[in-house]
Amino acid sequence: MPIELPPADGQCTTLKCSLTSVITRFGTRSGISSVSLMCWILAAGLFSLAAVLIIGNAGKTQAPPDPGLTTEVAMLLMFGVGA
Repeated sequence: MPIELPPADGQCTTLKCSLTSVITRFGTRSGISSVSLMCWILAAGLFSLAAVLIIGNAGKTQAPPDPGLTTEVAMLLMFGVGA
């Protein structure tokens, strides 16, 4: 995974890196479970991750006009890499 530069306001970004690895593991476990059980588990895992990301962004109403979607797209991508 690429190394992120620290943001200008000095906040720590290690949570994003840890969360990305957890999401990759979640994708791997969903992929393994879907092989032995049913294929819908992988789709349900992707849907639940997308729902969490959407709900998380819904609370950012006081954010700048264009907060960007880089982190969210990277999390969905890492779920797919894990699967």
